[in-house]
Amino acid sequence: MGTDASDALWVEVHGTTVELGGALVAVAQVAELTERLRGQTIERLDLGDLDLDDGPALAALVTLVRRLSDNGLVTVFEAPQMLAHTLYKVGMLRAGRLVLLAPRMDQGTTAG
Repeated sequence: MGTDASDALWVEVHGTTVELGGALVAVAQVAELTERLRGQTIERLDLGDLDLDDGPALAALVTLVRRLSDNGLVTVFEAPQMLAHTLYKVGMLRAGRLVLLAPRMDQGTTAG
């Protein structure tokens, strides 16, 4: 199942808040976003409209969150369930630089 243009990844930066939405389908998208945000202090990452399509994109997003939290406390709002679970499993929530608010309870899907 492909991603149509209406599901394309979008990014809005408002001061110290970043909103991500659409479908994150490629690691390259996260690399571009990481470069765009390099050196900025981001305090809130709003992921309420974001869909993660695969494991590599999830791993790249975890790396982005880690880099953002290197600059100070980051609140991740409405993280997709798999991202929230991964942040917990890798111990990032214990580091004191990351707060997870209102993680989503996404319905599981199976790729076929």
